[in-house]
Amino acid sequence: DQGLEVLIHVGIDNVKMQGRGFKALVANGARVHAGERLIEFDLEAIRREGYSTMTPVLVTNMEQVKNLDIAKLHSVLANQDVLKITM
Repeated sequence: DQGLEVLIHVGIDNVKMQGRGFKALVANGARVHAGERLIEFDLEAIRREGYSTMTPVLVTNMEQVKNLDIAKLHSVLANQDVLKITM
């Protein structure tokens, strides 16, 4: 609602995969909510093709961000990094 703009680039230089192993779950520019799944991807397919699985997450309108905090979320399912942003 505050207009945060986030660009998530799954993998590096894997455009040559032409979308194989990736499934967008929301449209580009969509309004999303915390916890909503955005994309599904096959990390093993990316690795098999020889590409990096590094995934940059960029805030493209950082000038509007008051605070950005990366926290560890420890859950039964997985250790995850959580990005908390205050606009």
